[in-house]
Amino acid sequence: MKTCVLSLIACASVFAQPASLEGVTVDAVTQMPLARVHVSLVSMGVGTNLPEPDDAYGAISDDSGHYSIGNIRPGHYTLNPKRPGFVYVSDKDIATTPSISLKPGEKNQSYRIVMTPEVTIAGRVIDEFGDPVQGANVRVIAAGDVQPYGLWIMHDETNDRGEYRLSGMPGKFYIEASIPPLQTSGPPEIRTDGSSAAAYAATFYPGALAKERGTVIELAAGQELAGIDIHVAHRKSLKISGSVTGGSGAAPTKVTIRVRHEQSEAEDEVTAKADGSFVFANLAPAEYRLEAHLSGGPALQSPVVKVVVENDDATITLPLSAGEQMTGTVLVDGAPPGPTAREKWTVRLTPDDPSGPATKSGDVAADGSFTIAGIIPGLFQLTLDPLTGNAYIQSAKYDNAEIAGTDLDLTKGVRGSSLNIVVRRNGGEVFGSIGDPGGRNLLGRPLIVVLAADVTSFSTWRSATGFDGTYAFHGIRPGKYRLFAVDPAQFGGMQSYEPLKAVAARAAEIEVKEGDRITKNLRLSGKDAANAK
Repeated sequence: MKTCVLSLIACASVFAQPASLEGVTVDAVTQMPLARVHVSLVSMGVGTNLPEPDDAYGAISDDSGHYSIGNIRPGHYTLNPKRPGFVYVSDKDIATTPSISLKPGEKNQSYRIVMTPEVTIAGRVIDEFGDPVQGANVRVIAAGDVQPYGLWIMHDETNDRGEYRLSGMPGKFYIEASIPPLQTSGPPEIRTDGSSAAAYAATFYPGALAKERGTVIELAAGQELAGIDIHVAHRKSLKISGSVTGGSGAAPTKVTIRVRHEQSEAEDEVTAKADGSFVFANLAPAEYRLEAHLSGGPALQSPVVKVVVENDDATITLPLSAGEQMTGTVLVDGAPPGPTAREKWTVRLTPDDPSGPATKSGDVAADGSFTIAGIIPGLFQLTLDPLTGNAYIQSAKYDNAEIAGTDLDLTKGVRGSSLNIVVRRNGGEVFGSIGDPGGRNLLGRPLIVVLAADVTSFSTWRSATGFDGTYAFHGIRPGKYRLFAVDPAQFGGMQSYEPLKAVAARAAEIEVKEGDRITKNLRLSGKDAANAK
């Protein structure tokens, strides 16, 4: 019994051993040590339901950039370095909250913190009469769909001169000014002088009501930009109207409108009148996507049409059709055309817009021929599945023109064109395990590993799920790729690949040659860890 008690005490003392963290703080531009950086570690459990202690630790870097924090309770912490005139930019992943995990007794002696000289944007918010607007909220929005960590702090409220000043991380931005509606008590005013009681519209520099019409501002580290004046105007209710053509009249036609704002999307639907006319009223300035389809009756659908409304209403036409037909062949390099007797291949065209037309497909016959019917004009991704073993699409030609990757532009229709695909059976393989730097068990967690040929084009991305902490890719086309692993729970459940662009840009690059068999063990990227190594 005494031995057991001593063993338990020994185990408890091991797990109670404090950790330590030290390293250097560096100027990202000069790569020289940076003094007077306040390095703060705050438990990730603070303000949450996580079973973490309410601990906070800190240190100030000296003239050599060195900092040291000791006697840290083991756990998971948010890293928050601060210094006037600088912003923290992780050299691993700027798209997520910087964090670090420390094990019992761990002595991390080389943790490098990179601080970037902040940028400054200054200007005024002016109304349609040239007068300053006080109390306007001014903020930056990333020019891409990914909002990098730290961008939210770049906001300000205009003073009585309409002036604002923003400071923060470098990058490409839209500058938005929004003005809260005037709060009044009592009944609404009755105006007979023609003036408007409407609120001001959210406006993007220099004076655009739709973000897509705004001007992108790009600033490098340490850059200052003045005179960025935003001209706001009272909000105007807009509408998109039009007509649906090609319907039989025997079934009602549904028209859908969708708008995407940052990471969210909203939609509405109306039924067109008997003459095909429709209208969407009370719209805010933005880019919208519209399409029409029959509700019942023959399978007729229109292409997806993009419309930007800003100052004026818009009128469009949505032509219904049953789609067009495409034919093609699948050849196997160095072998007879088509699949073997044990294979059954299907050529699929998946729309770039997931809310647009349905995916269309055609089975490949024994001689390699296929037919795909009902294709609505649009942008598509080409796939051939199931490609077993290490088979991959070596090339594809549409109307004898090589297509880039798997992108297929059919916005002008098929026009009886043909699609010819060449398959090779000796692609590369990449496989390995997924580790968590925090030492937590990954078994049973639906992790995702991404292999991206082009970090900016999701059509080149492939993903594999690793429930058991391992992953494998087969049939890889020779080339260079970015490879990384993430926990979907840290990226909003992975409703979109968009939040991973910044992770992909910093992931390790590997080259896969024909017939390669590569073992690559990864660590989780994102909130928990560094990129793949």
